[in-house]
Amino acid sequence: MRQAVAESRLTPGGAPSAIDLELPKDRTLGDIATTVALKLSRQAKRSPLELARVIAEQMQGLLPRSPLAGTLDRIEVKPPGFINVFLSKAALHDVVKKREGRP
Repeated sequence: MRQAVAESRLTPGGAPSAIDLELPKDRTLGDIATTVALKLSRQAKRSPLELARVIAEQMQGLLPRSPLAGTLDRIEVKPPGFINVFLSKAALHDVVKKREGRP
């Protein structure tokens, strides 16, 4: 995600050193969410929703050559500027196996 923000060149200072990720309370909103677009919108002088769309597009473009290829199912943008990430079924299966101590 940090690479997507940096490569989108939306802010003069580049990507922040840390991007907050959270687990949405509502599972229909993804497995992981971030408000990075909301936080960067003033600096980028763009609406949070527009910024989130650009970042999500950049993430989609980087995904095929990323170590996360196959781990993410989809990326969605929701108003006012949330980026919601859904893990693939295979990735979720791997998480459950690791929690159970299975190889």
